[in-house]
Amino acid sequence: MPCPGGQFQDQRGQRDCKPCPPGFHCISFTQDLSGVSTPIICPKGFFCPTKTQLGNPVPCPRGTYSDSVGLLSAEQCLVCPMGNYCGSDGLSKPSGPCAPGFLCFIQATVPNPIDNSTGTLCPPGAHCLLGLRAGECSAGYYCDWGSSSPEQSLCPAGFYCPTGTPKPLACTSGTFSSIMGNSQRENCEPCPVGFYCQGEGVAEPLLCPPGHFCPSGTSQDTQFPCPPGTSQPLSGAVSTEQCLPCPSGKFCAHHGLSEPTGSCQDGYHCPSGSTSPNGTGNENKSTGNNMCPAGHYCPTGIASPLPCPAGTFSSSPGLSVAEQCEQCPPGLFCEEPAMVHPSEAALCDAG
Repeated sequence: MPCPGGQFQDQRGQRDCKPCPPGFHCISFTQDLSGVSTPIICPKGFFCPTKTQLGNPVPCPRGTYSDSVGLLSAEQCLVCPMGNYCGSDGLSKPSGPCAPGFLCFIQATVPNPIDNSTGTLCPPGAHCLLGLRAGECSAGYYCDWGSSSPEQSLCPAGFYCPTGTPKPLACTSGTFSSIMGNSQRENCEPCPVGFYCQGEGVAEPLLCPPGHFCPSGTSQDTQFPCPPGTSQPLSGAVSTEQCLPCPSGKFCAHHGLSEPTGSCQDGYHCPSGSTSPNGTGNENKSTGNNMCPAGHYCPTGIASPLPCPAGTFSSSPGLSVAEQCEQCPPGLFCEEPAMVHPSEAALCDAG
């Protein structure tokens, strides 16, 4: 009778078969009934333990391989090396390198592992080829997870990317960059005069708003307001010298005005640069009494007092209309305008 699988007999006339030795298999590849007379060495990619079941070699499992013959156990199968994967059983060599953009540790079973045990996506700041870390991301570019090129993503405008950048770094507030591919912080330029660069990552400066001025490096639209007593109706002012004095007859009470707050209060006069409706404040920080003086009247929005007309006088300050000027007393002649007291008047001629 032929020897069953896993056994052999190399001598004639024997009643029993011998067990296949470790590292060999005993399989008959012929159709005759002679059985196996000589053990065959275990092939590459397999191992053959003692008394291999049915005489069949056992394949090295996925994640391993064997380029040697005669293995006795699974422990002798080689672990799939870094950068490669072993995707099936019974391999005599690795299946091949892992996919671009992936990092393969040992014993990988797929070309794109993400289990963090046998492999992962290429880490940020680097690029990976053939399952290995190939190098850092190039200057002027950034590399997110899974990059396969040192120039994976061009650094956007408003940012800069040194060598090995995982994420673009923003230009700081008050600076900008309108070009792509910056590689260092010095590529971020100070915001130009007449503009502001608010927040981080500015690619295009914005025009300075009315009521304000913007020197170089301005980081907020309201950072430099025109002072009280001034206004600026136009955009793009570069210095406080371009803030215009509040016009005569008007007052500018607050910071950052694009137009006067309002007209001067009746009974008062407001010179240029006034900060209050009664003209008591000025852009130069001076104070004074700008109530309309005796002998004059001051309608709303007047810059300078108007004299009471000839034939009238006024000894009271704060008049707002000409009708409040008093008529010259009988027998007196108020010849000059802006008279304050009847004593200044001349006597009328007799008759």
